[in-house]
Amino acid sequence: VHYRCLSSVQVSITCPDDTLMYSVGGNIFWERNTALPRGNRQSTCGVSGFDFDFPTCVDVRYFSNKFLDEHVHLGSTPPDLATYCTGKLNAIGANIKTFMVLPSHVQLKSLNRLVVNNLAMGGNIVANSGANGLTLYKTTDQYNLFVCDRTSGSLKTQEKKQKVFVGFRRRPTDLAWQLYHYDYRTPGDALELV
Repeated sequence: VHYRCLSSVQVSITCPDDTLMYSVGGNIFWERNTALPRGNRQSTCGVSGFDFDFPTCVDVRYFSNKFLDEHVHLGSTPPDLATYCTGKLNAIGANIKTFMVLPSHVQLKSLNRLVVNNLAMGGNIVANSGANGLTLYKTTDQYNLFVCDRTSGSLKTQEKKQKVFVGFRRRPTDLAWQLYHYDYRTPGDALELV
């Protein structure tokens, strides 16, 4: 969609709850989670359209902010994993974390839709996670991942491609099921997200 204004006007764009601001043209996530304060883009709109790529608001209703912040890397794999890992582990206060690489809104939307499809069908999140909040599910698809690990004292990084093992919790405010837990091991008895 291309937006034009009859005369030059300054606009402010903010995405609604449960969405992330994303530039399709630039393939850039302008937000990393939905915690306040939300991202805001100022732009001038004129007869030729906006002076930057008009943002898309990508649905992340089924992602907790914890999952987005601690287990997802939005965009291409960081060129310097050691620097990225050190910053993330220090910010989170952890010694090991695994991050799924979701390079664009397509993969993010796909994973969001996978959760929706399994709320009452497939792995049946409602039935299984309702009884046990620690229930793990594995994806049928493989994802690019990287591991940040300094449990031995020095930082080690590793890149791999594998199925992802996740767990769900209900958000207290509206009881929406959300991706919450991530297991960097590969438990054999996980239910399957289909």
